[in-house]
Amino acid sequence: MYLNSKRVKAYLDLARGCEKEYPCDAVVAYANALSLAPQAKDIQEFYQTALDGVFKTFVEKKLVDIDEWETCRTDPKEALAMLREQQAQVGFTDLKFEKSSFDDEKQRNYKFILTWPVSEYYGWGVFGLNLFKKVLRRGRRGPRVSILEKPKLIKGSPNAKLIEPYEQEQQELEKLTEKNLRKIIKIKDSVLLHAVNPNLSRRKTSQSFWGTANLGVVFLENTLLHKRMLATVSDFNYLIVGSKWNGDILTQDGANNVRLLHQGIDDTIFYPKKIEKNFKDRFVVFSGGKLEYRKGQDLIIEAFKRFVKKHPDAILMSAWFTLWANSMDSLIRNSPYLDSLPIKGDNGNVGIANWLEEMGIPKNNVFDLGFMPNYETPKALLQADVAVFPNRCEGGTNLVAMEAMACGLPCIIANNTGQKDLISDDNCYPLLEQNRLDLDPASHKGWGESSIDEILENLECAYADRKKRKKIGLRGALFMKDWTWKKQTEKLLQYCDEIM
Repeated sequence: MYLNSKRVKAYLDLARGCEKEYPCDAVVAYANALSLAPQAKDIQEFYQTALDGVFKTFVEKKLVDIDEWETCRTDPKEALAMLREQQAQVGFTDLKFEKSSFDDEKQRNYKFILTWPVSEYYGWGVFGLNLFKKVLRRGRRGPRVSILEKPKLIKGSPNAKLIEPYEQEQQELEKLTEKNLRKIIKIKDSVLLHAVNPNLSRRKTSQSFWGTANLGVVFLENTLLHKRMLATVSDFNYLIVGSKWNGDILTQDGANNVRLLHQGIDDTIFYPKKIEKNFKDRFVVFSGGKLEYRKGQDLIIEAFKRFVKKHPDAILMSAWFTLWANSMDSLIRNSPYLDSLPIKGDNGNVGIANWLEEMGIPKNNVFDLGFMPNYETPKALLQADVAVFPNRCEGGTNLVAMEAMACGLPCIIANNTGQKDLISDDNCYPLLEQNRLDLDPASHKGWGESSIDEILENLECAYADRKKRKKIGLRGALFMKDWTWKKQTEKLLQYCDEIM
């Protein structure tokens, strides 16, 4: 219960009534409610969501400088002053604002079922976990949600209590498959989301269950698709892809049931925030993604090795933990820059600092994050000054890059494959020079090799111009406001409605 609860409720009711047609008035009402209940996280979330939508329009119309957004997000008084000033200068009647940020009220009576494990420490798992949470948050409006595989959560996970009530049903369904090994279990009144392998085959759990309607979800990396592989696509009502590049590959090969759904960001934890820096007077370069050739860590190592010689205050912050240690072998097989791999530990961690020292980067210029669950990642991203993603290919759009952008961290991003969807209007430093790889062109269409010189050029630009760097970071964060898990889940549910 809030202090001055009647006044808070009055402001909240006013805000909700204004959201659709008068979003600026909604921001004012939320700001007033927040001033009366400054510790209320739910009101803070409503306020910031409403403010973000308004600010996006203001920035696009060049009515305000993007720097003001960061200030207004944390200080409702500044937001009120800004809105008063804009009202006096231009009024709001001719501006087109984003519609209501509230969930639609449609009732959905079917079940929404995931066929892969929810988790906090790898891409598919984070994808599933956020879909699960956003659908669950709709409450009685539905759809009801279920999981078919045991969750993979870390010890003491903040998500454990949320998921626990659904584990008993999951275990019962698992036992059912053990008793019916060669049968497909059909679940009535359900939409099943099937995790599809890069070769377009269905995973084991997916093969055991079938819903009233079925959506496949795929992130392709190999572009050589045989007819036998493509035949499985028609099994699904829709095949969901994570990037325009993936959609183009499939439609060019004859698939006619492809639908685009980008991954999202959790804007309750990934957003610009002023914090005390742990690496004072140092220039921190973040690099994230499992250690493999496709992610391009060898390019980062080569570029940073040269960069640190000129700027000894630079630190490479690496988040290269991988559950699949064998994926590292692709680096040594294909990279022209490496002749060794880090030593693999028993717990999934690898000796990054020692390995980089062998490559010519002093230990004093390296900070390896090791294993880190997704919900802890913002703490690291907010410590960095720039992030580098010279990835050679992304079937999706690169979830780590999305989360870095959402935090206001300026990103250097390779302009290839799925990552192209992230690049727009000075919201990052794009790596435009993309060279062909010395790999089979039929199976690697669209893959790109970033230029070491262009990576260095952008690092130098970020290092030299702090003001420009900050603006690029904030533009990236504002861009990602259209990519929240809530919005992506609502789009996914619209696809579900079409086939139920």
